[in-house]
Amino acid sequence: MTFAAENIGGKGPNPSFLVHCAREMYHTQWSIILDDEFLEAYRHGMVVKCYDQISCRFYPWIFTHSADYKKKYILTMLLENLTDLNHILGYF
Repeated sequence: MTFAAENIGGKGPNPSFLVHCAREMYHTQWSIILDDEFLEAYRHGMVVKCYDQISCRFYPWIFTHSADYKKKYILTMLLENLTDLNHILGYF
């Protein structure tokens, strides 16, 4: 924040600037993760010799979840209630 404040003229960054920075950081992270080596493994798999000496081809997966605020709220409530129910029933 101090870098932004110094370069904006002493004022704090506005919300649209912070959204822009978060978006740029998100895209930069994906560009690092999705390098050429990963894309090659994603397309063609990785051959790994397993414990039983059989070579198997594994494909990496990337799981992402996207939901709007209402869905996130509902999922959070369901998970909290499920956790409470599991504590009551003695599963955890």
